[in-house]
Amino acid sequence: MAKKFISDFDWEISTYVDSFENDFDNEYGAWPDRVFMFDFDVQTGEYYLRFKAQLEDGGFRLGAFTEQLEEFVESHSCHINP
Repeated sequence: MAKKFISDFDWEISTYVDSFENDFDNEYGAWPDRVFMFDFDVQTGEYYLRFKAQLEDGGFRLGAFTEQLEEFVESHSCHINP
């Protein structure tokens, strides 16, 4: 279904779908509105969890995510094409 959505809507954003065994949910405790940011470590050649939004006052605040995203863009600016 995800592949069909990506094809039908020319979706260009990297999209990942959890397994039927809920591997991602079990590992990271995902919520429907949870925000995760992954990064790539060039030294180890592996992806790692850079940021996971934390529940605050019954919801998720994007302030911390925005800060992490700004740091990410700044640190990777030489790798991003405008």
